[in-house]
This record gives sequence, structure tokens and C-alpha cells, in this order.
Amino acid sequence: MLRHATLLHPTLACAAVLASMPAIAADQPMEVIEVTAQRRAEPVQQVPMSVTALSGRELERSGVLSSYELDQQVPGLQASTSNGVQMVFSLRGVSMSDFNSTEASPIGVYLDEAYLGAITTHGMAFFDLDRIEVLKGPQGTLYGKNTTGGAINLITRSPALDAPASGEVRAGIGDYGARRLFLAGEAALSPGVLAIRAAFDADHDHGYIKNRLGPTMAQADRYAARVTLNGQLAPSTDVLVKLTHSRSSPRTNPPRMEGIFAVPGLGNVSLTGYTRPADMDYLETAINKAGHALVELDLASARLRHAAGPYTLTAVTSWYRTRYRLEADGDGSPQALIEPDWRFDGHALSQDIRVASNWNSPFSVIAGVYLNREQRAMFNTYRFFDTALPLVQLQDPALAAMLNAYGLVDHSMTTQTASAAAYAQGRWQASDKLGFDAGVRYTSDRSKLEYINISQRSTAGAPVGSWIPGNASGIEAAFLPPGLGGRYLTGPYTTASGPRRTEREHNWSGKLGADYRLTQNAMVYASLSNGFRSGAFNPGLVYSPGTVVKQGYTRPETITALEAGIKQEWPAHKLRLNVAGYDYRYRNQQFINVVGASTMLLNAGEAHIRGIEADLQWRPSDAWKTTAGVNLMHTKYTELVLGADRLDGNELISAPKARFNAAIDYRSRMAYGGTLELGLAGSAQGRQWYSAYNGRPGYQRIGQSGYGLLNARASLSDSSNRYTLIAQVSNVLDRQYDSYAISLAGFGFDYFIQGAPRRVSLSLRAEY
Repeated sequence: MLRHATLLHPTLACAAVLASMPAIAADQPMEVIEVTAQRRAEPVQQVPMSVTALSGRELERSGVLSSYELDQQVPGLQASTSNGVQMVFSLRGVSMSDFNSTEASPIGVYLDEAYLGAITTHGMAFFDLDRIEVLKGPQGTLYGKNTTGGAINLITRSPALDAPASGEVRAGIGDYGARRLFLAGEAALSPGVLAIRAAFDADHDHGYIKNRLGPTMAQADRYAARVTLNGQLAPSTDVLVKLTHSRSSPRTNPPRMEGIFAVPGLGNVSLTGYTRPADMDYLETAINKAGHALVELDLASARLRHAAGPYTLTAVTSWYRTRYRLEADGDGSPQALIEPDWRFDGHALSQDIRVASNWNSPFSVIAGVYLNREQRAMFNTYRFFDTALPLVQLQDPALAAMLNAYGLVDHSMTTQTASAAAYAQGRWQASDKLGFDAGVRYTSDRSKLEYINISQRSTAGAPVGSWIPGNASGIEAAFLPPGLGGRYLTGPYTTASGPRRTEREHNWSGKLGADYRLTQNAMVYASLSNGFRSGAFNPGLVYSPGTVVKQGYTRPETITALEAGIKQEWPAHKLRLNVAGYDYRYRNQQFINVVGASTMLLNAGEAHIRGIEADLQWRPSDAWKTTAGVNLMHTKYTELVLGADRLDGNELISAPKARFNAAIDYRSRMAYGGTLELGLAGSAQGRQWYSAYNGRPGYQRIGQSGYGLLNARASLSDSSNRYTLIAQVSNVLDRQYDSYAISLAGFGFDYFIQGAPRRVSLSLRAEY
């Protein structure tokens, strides 16, 4: 399909005939989604905490086909990417700004209870989903890995032991050469004893950013497969095994470069004197390096569950391996000002063992132990200043010559973390209406910096020297200016490691909560909890071994969260309304600060977050369904100093003051017996900053003003509901917005990543 083809608006096109269509006659109750947010299967309305749960069908109807689009349906959630590949989640203002693959997110992401620590994995398993649960606030007293902001549970579909063989095929096409294929099937190999399910998902397109100097960019090129075995080993023992492989290798989204130096007659330019041509479209670029981004994930998990009278024992074992390669054009221009090659390998093994009580008593408890080992190896190469620098040449020819001879920087770091924790949460149902929860967790983390080396090679690749471990000057700088000798701060070239170190952290955290049922369908609740995220080694470029020792490790971040809310439902009116207020004290937030070519992982002293959130579901008739959500939030750093700048009072990163989402669906039976479904889903948000400097001089553009996105969907099925034709349009209004930004003032430009434009697709689904 052509990008500028006429767009059919499903609602307007069908408005004239809706009145003549008979509504579906069956009296359908409101959908009840069971969640395992508290490690027990229970309706989401009975969970005394803020949880957004979306079924797989809901995600499909809303046009949410990737983890990047998930924030369009979850109040308080933000999803961004620094390079079109790696996912970074922010939940109620708790976020990370790091673009390095070695750091763990403050929002825990779980795939079928397996913790995915590496952020490279967070967009790789979003297919064949049964549901998604987004838990808000610290979750350490019930979850293996402690996180400060919340948890995102991806629960994939599992085969039923006694269900007949079934399957599904979805094939689709779209603009920009898009092609998508999904295949899934399941069967009971031995009814009641063993069942298998297999799923395959592939997504490819030609890309939507035109490159004047080479191939089109911002592509999709991904395939993924999963095999699930569900077995009943004994009447009281079952096992669930899942094997997942996913691979993505597109030409990724290049940055949009906007220069910061004003030059008469040229406009704003970078150090190279380059500015984007005035006739260049928003979805257009001119880059000299059009490399691929490779991300791979292999994951195996097994859940063994044994019911032994009054207790149920659950053991979840998981292992994953991930690989990441990105050949990036870091300056978004025809010049070779900064061209990084990012490389990362990671693997992890975890074991979670817990016991849940089943006794018939007002008291219940869940207690467990968690062990996790991860190794992360980063080996990046940066090509700097391999191009003419006219602005520098005019001011200082010697400096320009030095920069042009800078060459390559090899940056390698290997870390290993070992985490052990014991956790427990108990519940006392004091009466039919009143209940109390109390939880505690002890965490012991050990982090090792096993290898670090930062070395220099010439542009041709010949060894020049090493800053770490070779630099003996004690000066934290890439080179001395000409007036101080004009030499690089490198010792003899070596591949040896710089200073190694080991850090240990110990933390107690917990939760207290109470809930009261006002009526059978209304509950109020309140909770006080705290969370902990381990310290981390700085993954950015530094030039002194002393910096590795003194500033190479950030302190753990912690959060104290107070939440109170009400969940209520009016069955006769088919209406649900959940409202929650929250107040967070956020200490030592870890985030990246970029100064020139150097990056440093730092701690913000303290921040305060408070807000209110609401979810609404209304089904006025069996034909219509409406959902809406809103998050209103106020955030500020109460203690933050970066260099000589005191930033107290600034807003947190990726924390818009207001975010709204809504969806409306219509469903009607056709005269021939088939079903027509029409849907609109949208989200809107206010301004947000991508830098803790907010709008201070030099950072005025490092943010995104308010914008809204709208998706539309129409589907038509046959009388048996086995075959369905689906038309979808994402970003109907073709809004232009940025999903990430950073200041690279040391190179003379600001860096932006554009959001996706309008996309149109048509697919056919067949179930058998």
C-alpha cells in the first residue's frame, strides 16, 4: 500500500449503516480477567493494589502489537527507545535514562514468571499472549527480583490438557512493504497428561525513513518462535515448560540531528558545519552509515507445581541468553562525526522457589527464596571526528587536526551480579469485609566488575594506547588541549583490565496493606511499601582509572510508596471504576549524564512523585464497550546537583503531568450471521522532558511537547467466526513526535528519535 493512499476511517464509513444492524442479542457480562499479580489466580477487581490487566484479544483490538505500543493502553506507563531497538519503560515517573545495555530497568519485566534483566530482551517476546499484567509500585515481597517502579508480567498462552486440537493463522500486509505472519497450534499428545502448543510470529517491512544516501531505515525484520509443553506428572503435580527463540535484524531508526551552533547563512549546524536541508522531510535522513541492529533472545523456563495438602510448592527455573549488535550512525548526518558500534552479550540463570498455603483459615501466606546470576559483557567501538571540522578549524587549527586524528575508542566492560533473596507475604482476613497484608524481603546482592578496558586505535585500526589501565596522569579527560601539550592521555596499548572491584549490598524492604469491602462490588484499600534497586557500575566512557575507583559505582536507588484507592463495580449498569492516589519518595535515582563524549552513571539525591490514576470500563449495551484511563502526576527533584548546576525543583525524566487513554468498540451481528467489529483507541499526554536539566539553556529541545495518537480497527467475520478480515490504522492522524532525545553538545548537536508515522494494514485470521 502507498503511504499517502486515501485513508478509510472505519467509524465514519460505517456510521450510516450502524442503525440498521441488529445488536448481538446475548446478554454478555463484563469481561472478568483473572490475574496472578499476588501469585494466586484471582479476578483483577479483588486485588488490593493498582493493576492494569489486558487480555490478548484486548491488545489486538486496540492495535497494540508490540511492547513499544503498550503505553497507549496503560495509565502511567511510558515506553521509549534510544535507538529504535532497546525498550526503556517508565512507570509513574520511575524510570531510567540509560541507553547502555548493561543496566537493569527499575521496572521488572517477566515472561511467564522468568525475570528478563537485560533491556535488550524487553521487546522480543511480545507474541502469542494470553494477557499482560502491569503492577504499579514496589513488588519485592511477592516477586523474585526486587524493583522500585513496578512489574510487567507477560503471560503467554498455554495448551489445555484435555482440549481438542486447534490452531490459528494470521497473515497480513501493509504499507511500507509490511508483511506479517502468525501461526499457532496446540493439541493434547496424551489427553489429561501432556499437551503441546507451538507459535511462530514474523514481522517485516521496508522501513519508513527514507535515506538519501542509501537504503531505507526504521525497518521491521523479526521472527520469533515458542514451544510450550504442559504436563500432569501426577494428580497433584504439574509442569509447564516454555522454550522461546526470537531474532530481530532490521536497519534501525537513525537519529534526527539538529545542530546547536548558529552560523549566518547556514542556520544551526554541528561541529562539521552540517545542518538538515530545508527540503528534508520529517521522515527523511541522509546518513553515510546504514547498519543493522541485531537482537537475539533464547529463553528456557520451567515451572513445577506440587500441591501437598495444605501447601502448594512452586519452583520456577529460567535461563536466557541475549546478543545485541548495532552498527549506528550516531550523528544522523553524511559525516563521520560519531559512529558507534554497540555490542553486548548477556546470559542469566535464576531460581525462584515458593510455598503458598491452602488451608481453610483466615490466615494465608506465600514465602519463597530467589537466586539469580547474570553476566553482562559490553564491547563497544566509537569512531570519533573522522570528518572535516570547519567550525573548530576556524578557531584552533591544531585542535582540529588533533580531533581529526582521534581515531577509534574501544570500550569493553564485563560485570557479573549474584542476587539472593528471601521473601514472604501473609494475609489475615479479619472478617468478610476487612483484610490485612504484611510482607517482608531481605536482599543480598553482589556485583563484580570483572573487566574494564578503554583503549585507542587509529582510524586505520592500529593500536595507539590505553586510557584504562594505561593512563597514569590522573586526569579525567580524553586529551590535553594544545596549550597543555596537545597529547592524548594514553599509556602503552594493552588489553589488560583496569581496576577490578566488588560491591555488596544488603537491603530489608516490606509492605503493609489493608482493604475493606464496602459492598460485594466495592473495595477500598491502602498500602505502604518500599523497593530497592541495586547499585551499578558506570557503563559510560571515562578516561582515568581513578574515576573507575572513585565514581565508577552508583549507590542503590530506593523508593517508599504510599498508595490508597477504591475499586468498584455496578453489575447492573456494566460499569467499573478504579481510582488510586499515590505518593512516592524516590532516593538515589540512577541515570546517565552526558558531558561531551563522556557519560557518567549518577545518583539523583531525592525526588518526590505524587499523583492520581483512574481506570473506567463501561458496557452500556452488549454492542458497545468503552474504556478510559488517566494518570495525573506531579514530579520534582528535591535534591539534584549535576556539576555546578543545582536542579532542585525540576521535573523527572519521562514523567508527563497528564496522560490519558481511551478506547471505544462496537460489535454487531450481520444479516448473514457474521460479526462486524469497529474500534477506536487513542492516547494523549502532556509535555515531558528527556533530561533532568529540563528547559535550561542548551536543553530547551530535549523534551517532547504534548501530543495524541489514535488507532482505528475494523473486522468482519463469517457466520462461524472461524475467518476474520481485519483492517487496522495506527497513528490515524499521522502525528509527528519524538520518543527519545539527548543533548550531544560536545559534538554540536541534539539527538532525537522519531515516533512511527501512520501505518495501514490488512490481515486475515483463520481459526481451526
